[in-house]
Amino acid sequence: MRQTVTTVEEILAEGEEIATVAAVAKKRKIDRSAAYRRIRQCLDRGFLLNDEPFGKGKAMRISLGDPMPEDQSLLPTVEQVIALVKKLSAR
Repeated sequence: MRQTVTTVEEILAEGEEIATVAAVAKKRKIDRSAAYRRIRQCLDRGFLLNDEPFGKGKAMRISLGDPMPEDQSLLPTVEQVIALVKKLSAR
């Protein structure tokens, strides 16, 4: 998701008013269906906005939505595990 939002940011920074599925697909060098799927995930989570009402045959007009949260570590680092093991074995 972060790559998709970053790609939209890049497209907008290049002076484009809005981003499209085709522009994201071209920039990421992926198929339009893959770009659409990634964009939909970001839209569902609020990271991107579609300024065009959904409808069959209507092109999405994509803009930035809520900021993405910072990267968070789900697992402890190796250093943290080693420190914990040393602390527990010292008991």
